[in-house]
Amino acid sequence: MFNDENWNDWCYTLGGEFIGWYPIGIDCYAVEVESATNAKGGLKLPFMIHGIGPQRDSLRVEKTLREMREENISYKIGGKEVRFFTNYKSLKGKVELLTLDEVRQKYAPKVKGPVVYMINKFFIMHDAEFYKVDKDFIYKVEVVSSKDFDALKGVPEFTIIRIFTRTHHNWHQKHMG
Repeated sequence: MFNDENWNDWCYTLGGEFIGWYPIGIDCYAVEVESATNAKGGLKLPFMIHGIGPQRDSLRVEKTLREMREENISYKIGGKEVRFFTNYKSLKGKVELLTLDEVRQKYAPKVKGPVVYMINKFFIMHDAEFYKVDKDFIYKVEVVSSKDFDALKGVPEFTIIRIFTRTHHNWHQKHMG
């Protein structure tokens, strides 16, 4: 869903910091919804979003969903129209969020050139520079070169960085045989 250009008009934040258009990089069992467009009571306005994209921009949300609909307006993040907001509150205290490039710098500092990111089994197909992951939610990072794939021989070389999070799917893997 988070790669669907027609679907992602939702903004997710953790403690007011932008984490992307889907909360794929945080432990959803360690957070609670603090305020949301669609929750009882709505988003607590004005709401400040910080840490957006590579420039770490900020956005002040001042309109309710009803006002946005009536005035036919939306907010813009990374060129996308955003109308819905969910802000999570961490249940485990302070969370350090890393951009996907910061994950690359920390876990694969020798990787240069084009990079394709994955979080668990999902490719980040658009706007990778806007997504963030909880540093403590990273289980492991795997680096794969495109030259390791027979089907990709002859295309310009790139690297795939797979970020596995601490979900039960990753640390309770079923073994075949």
